[in-house]
Amino acid sequence: MKELGEDPAAFEQLSESLRQAFCPEDGFEQMLVADMAEIRWRRQRLMRAEIGLLASQKREFSIQREWKEANYGKGSNEEGKVVSYPKMGLVSLGPSAENIAEIIDLLEDLKHSVETEGFAEGEFWRVQAVYGEKPSYTGGYLMDLFDRAPKWVKGDPVRYSEEVEVFRRPILKTLTREIAFFKKLADLHNASDEKVTEALMDGQLIPSQEDLRKIMDYEAALERQFERKLQQLVAWRRSKGEVGATEIA
Repeated sequence: MKELGEDPAAFEQLSESLRQAFCPEDGFEQMLVADMAEIRWRRQRLMRAEIGLLASQKREFSIQREWKEANYGKGSNEEGKVVSYPKMGLVSLGPSAENIAEIIDLLEDLKHSVETEGFAEGEFWRVQAVYGEKPSYTGGYLMDLFDRAPKWVKGDPVRYSEEVEVFRRPILKTLTREIAFFKKLADLHNASDEKVTEALMDGQLIPSQEDLRKIMDYEAALERQFERKLQQLVAWRRSKGEVGATEIA
């Protein structure tokens, strides 16, 4: 029980309550009452397992829905789809903590470079590494801005002009938005690694891989077992003359 996160003292309390209710008088009656206690305990475990399973499914559904909504229009590949890198960029690869972290690092480095160095030569590769040679809308938008922006280096007032800011402002705004977006994806991706609750752990206690149909079948089987044990106890006592013919337990 301890390995399943259950309290043996709670089981003993359940057993004691049944012993007080039925007052077993011999070894056979004690065995029947013990069986009844075990069946009721399994049913309680089943109820926790059902709650845990539903909690797990709800959590998984929520994470998957947020993930799909966040990726909408980004051009990310479907799960299991083989893509060609670098043509499609890091955004097209299967999601992983390392992949998303690399994207964030590249975008933050690029943003810092634009803020401090301007449009220096050799920075375009970061955009291409993230979005690929055939980017989605956002990647294409950034590539177009970088391609048309005047090659200005901070500290060179001769080459600086308002024309630079025309490109610099939307690039920084887009990079800020993209960094926030990928950080959200990182949070969603890591959600499954967060500390699991007792309910989620209880969801693993079902003795079968079947879902709710199996739960219902198992619950009905436990109820039948409990009823049989009760009938056996009544029949045993009747055989000893302790239960009247019309008395119903």
